[in-house]
Amino acid sequence: MKASYIALSLLLLAVIVPVYSYDENLARELVGPAGITYCKQADQRSLTCGTHCTKMKAQGYHTLFAELLPNGPVTSEAFSIFYKPSQNRIVVSFRGTSSPVQLMQEFMNPLGITYALQSGFPNVRITTYFYNRYKNTIRTKLFQDIKSVKAKYPTASYIITGHSLGAALATLAAFDLSRSGMIHASKMQVYNYGSPRVGNFEFVAAFAKERIPIYRIVNSRDPVAHVPPCIKVNGKCSQGPQKSGPIWAPYHVNNEYYYPDANMRGGQYKVCHNEDNNCSKGVSIIKYNLNTHLYYFGQRIGCA
Repeated sequence: MKASYIALSLLLLAVIVPVYSYDENLARELVGPAGITYCKQADQRSLTCGTHCTKMKAQGYHTLFAELLPNGPVTSEAFSIFYKPSQNRIVVSFRGTSSPVQLMQEFMNPLGITYALQSGFPNVRITTYFYNRYKNTIRTKLFQDIKSVKAKYPTASYIITGHSLGAALATLAAFDLSRSGMIHASKMQVYNYGSPRVGNFEFVAAFAKERIPIYRIVNSRDPVAHVPPCIKVNGKCSQGPQKSGPIWAPYHVNNEYYYPDANMRGGQYKVCHNEDNNCSKGVSIIKYNLNTHLYYFGQRIGCA
């Protein structure tokens, strides 16, 4: 029964998750918007935050919003929205983990919670910290800003991006924006860097049905791509089916664009699906290297 379920799930994903065109030059460019979300909001607005901001100015970006949203006495979430007129492109970027306290809170909330932003997903689970912070802290302001952007730039396309925690929030936001009708999937792409696992296999399948092109980029030995850990069955990450209760099976969204070399040389990547051991899933824990999480395409993620 379980084997047939897995076989059917793999067949489903093979049908509904085509390999979209990955633009490596664009991936390198988007390290800037993903990186500067760690900077002060005032510096993001003026694009005076170091190397990333200098490049973004030269590329013609303008900052539309740079939001800082407190979610406790010492922690906050953040996202920013940029516009590139030459491409008529909006970039929505989510900030990653910004403090030891926030990191501790993430590790204390690794279990899955039922997705309920729209109905019809009783078996979809999302990592508790990602879901609660998105739902309770980010979502209202994000939708408000997106409505303003759509009114001003009605024909623009959208890229949703982020690094680390920001990558997880970007994945969840893209799904919600599509399901809610805020942004049509045909006008949206996701470029993520060093993302942890966001949800379970049911979330992977639900995300695939939206047909949002997603490029989950992983640098060689990045340890964050391995958390929260999947549940292994016969040496492979379990795909479920999901059952209620505290035990759940985290699973990465497709597709993964994996660079085996930490220098991330041009064209030297593999495209993998369904937790393939030929990509990051095959990296041993003894080889994890934090620097490969902090640097993407040779650029330091963060604020100079």
